[in-house]
Amino acid sequence: MVVKIFDDSACFESILTERNVQTVFQPIISLKNGEIYGYEALCRGPAQTKFVNPEVLFEFATEQQRLWELEFLCRTTALERYANLQLEGKLFLNVNPNIMSDIRFREGFTKDYLSQFSIDPDAIVFEITEKEAIRHIAHFQQTVDHYKNQQYRVAIDDVGSGYSGLNIITDVHPHFLKLDMHLIRNIDHDETKQSLVKSLVDFANLANIFIIAEGIETTAELLTLIKFGIHYGQGYLIQRPSPQKEPRNEEVHTIIIRENEQKSNLEPTQIISTSVEQITKATPTVQPTTVIKEVATIFKSLLVDGLCVEKDGKILGVVSKQRLYAAL
Repeated sequence: MVVKIFDDSACFESILTERNVQTVFQPIISLKNGEIYGYEALCRGPAQTKFVNPEVLFEFATEQQRLWELEFLCRTTALERYANLQLEGKLFLNVNPNIMSDIRFREGFTKDYLSQFSIDPDAIVFEITEKEAIRHIAHFQQTVDHYKNQQYRVAIDDVGSGYSGLNIITDVHPHFLKLDMHLIRNIDHDETKQSLVKSLVDFANLANIFIIAEGIETTAELLTLIKFGIHYGQGYLIQRPSPQKEPRNEEVHTIIIRENEQKSNLEPTQIISTSVEQITKATPTVQPTTVIKEVATIFKSLLVDGLCVEKDGKILGVVSKQRLYAAL
């Protein structure tokens, strides 16, 4: 065991001194037109070692109290590779929220420093994970505002994986929300996940926030996310992380274009000549005295978003699923 600890420490030390990390990039694409919006930079340790796994690498750095050095190495390597590969769009960088106020971090993100790579601040998006506890939230808010004022963007990562995500979202007012892959997995046939994601989309649109769905692995998941109006996506279905600039996935691009065309395939002349009867379906009505439990059961069984409230053949109003659940 002593030898193993020594070997791990020696390997980790060589990673820092020899800058022996590799940056791989995973594209983030628009789910409206299929075009690349940016890339998330991911750090890998040396192949043939346990540190090729980023979770193991960063966990060991934390244990050794060397997290700052490792993150600095990964960030500078990512900036260099992003510039050398001439990647288009935003560069998403994973950042531990508790080091953002460090003076060394600020020095690494001055306009003069980024100009070495011909990168503008508005091309950088700091990804802050909600899994990481923030020790001093008030100070952290000031730090985030500092970077926002310099045109940097902020994304909250892993939304849906923790239990305090709503707090950090309301405190930070990010530009992006990245939905955790566990929320996306099998969303095409999970009504609970669908309801949550649709609510997040409504919230994001009202708050002027863009949503990025992580971990898309199947066509069915992709189609569901397009239907719900998710803005951007990434995942193995789109493209796996790569150290090089890879060609666009034409199959996925075609799916996105086709699905969005189908969503808006009615021309103005067609809309004018279409009757209300053609785009509606008959649903039950409820009485003012109908109990909430019964209304909720109808919503669940019929998958409708609203019900008319009527009495004596007159429509008194509408009860919507969203407003009902919000009130509860």
